[in-house]
Amino acid sequence: MFKKTILFDFDGTIADTLPLVESIIQKIGPRYKLDLSENRLSVYKDLPAKEILHKIKLKKWLLPLFVLEMKYRLYLKKSAIPLFPALKNQILRLYQEGYDIQILSSNATKTIQKILEKEKLNKAISTIHSSSKLFGKHKKLSVLKQKYGDHLLYVGDEVRDAEACNIAQIPMIAVGWGYNSPKALQKAQIAVLVEDQEKLFQTIHHYFSEFQP
Repeated sequence: MFKKTILFDFDGTIADTLPLVESIIQKIGPRYKLDLSENRLSVYKDLPAKEILHKIKLKKWLLPLFVLEMKYRLYLKKSAIPLFPALKNQILRLYQEGYDIQILSSNATKTIQKILEKEKLNKAISTIHSSSKLFGKHKKLSVLKQKYGDHLLYVGDEVRDAEACNIAQIPMIAVGWGYNSPKALQKAQIAVLVEDQEKLFQTIHHYFSEFQP
């Protein structure tokens, strides 16, 4: 029998990358002819990712190159990427309780590995899955659903995460401190919304106790 498995998103859920992403977009945006009239991506927190890309006028055919460059630049700045204040302790508590903790991210695996090593969390994470496409998580989630069945729970911060989980039929706990606002997440099909980082362990533990076999 499988352990109860928690699949975490990384950017905006564990790591606070939004300020750095905003800074990178300001630097590279002109080359992609982006509309940067709004200085901060955070003004779009109520919108799904596809609508944000439409707002900043990123051409669809440039998206793969844009994502690749973002990953590269995030890797170069990996030492400057902080975790959200309570997340290290929350993850360690889950690990100590015997949960299998994994990560599924659009970010590069090597970037995540280096940050986890820096924060001494690498032993708590059993596997890192990388989704090469910004909107391709549902494919990997479907594979993991077949493997783990009802013992799998996803934790993420974006509407696109919720959409991918719905396709794969995996319950999602949404966190309100990432790329999308609580308002946007509440409109998506999620199991629970957590806005207090200190309550993440409690919420996950309660979910598995109450709703899982």
